[in-house]
Amino acid sequence: MHHKGLLLLSVLFLLGPLAQAAKLNIGVYHYPPFVICSDSGQTIDGLDVRIVKRALLLAKLKAQFHCLPWRRLMHSVAKGQLDGGLPLRKLEQHQLWGSYVEVPLHFESFVMATSSGKEFSNRQGSDLGGKILGLENGSTISPAFRRQQQLGLFKVRTLKDTELGLKSLKRGRLDAYVGNITVIGYTAMMLGIGKQFSLLPHRITKPEGSYMVLSKLSPQTQAIAGPIASALQGLRDSGQLQAINNQFLDVELKLHDRYCPQQLDVETIDW
Repeated sequence: MHHKGLLLLSVLFLLGPLAQAAKLNIGVYHYPPFVICSDSGQTIDGLDVRIVKRALLLAKLKAQFHCLPWRRLMHSVAKGQLDGGLPLRKLEQHQLWGSYVEVPLHFESFVMATSSGKEFSNRQGSDLGGKILGLENGSTISPAFRRQQQLGLFKVRTLKDTELGLKSLKRGRLDAYVGNITVIGYTAMMLGIGKQFSLLPHRITKPEGSYMVLSKLSPQTQAIAGPIASALQGLRDSGQLQAINNQFLDVELKLHDRYCPQQLDVETIDW
């Protein structure tokens, strides 16, 4: 009996930080199909949300998800008002206040969409001279894209979201819309305009991972980072993460394969 008591105390000591962890507060922003928030923000679904919920279940952690505007989400995680946020690409400025869970939730690649019949070459950066490009407010594309924008090679009009971007493209207010290939495909499908635009052949970025990030100011980060990472890696290694991806994007949404960002051999613009 004495030995059993010591064993139980040892297990509780090892699991203590995790077992005592309070319900996590995780911030997300409307970024369909990875995060889909209802107009009220009360209903939150999406590919990344499903993946993280499964990982949290495996790690025996509970969480409440909050759908916030992008800038408010960043501020809340940076200040420790939220324990974490998603999905985020790896950027140096984010690592000042956040710790990335080193297993990507999805991959994304930025492309240029044009109205059908108005395609143009985008092999080289010079091909974009004088063009008017639409871009979602707050988007960070690539250093090369930013540099050419600052040099005035092309003009950028920032828009609230991809839906407004594609509508502006359809109305002839833009030469091209720059965005995540999967988000563009999903949005066009939901608007019923998939056949009214084309994707230019050269992408702006190759596929990059998008992650969950934990606030460095959250008292729970140290205890939960390892279990969440292990759970996500287990989902990836076992094929469950791919199964969630296939069920949601292919079966439920019926999203066409051409909006898949993960072809690593894609050609990108020569800046």
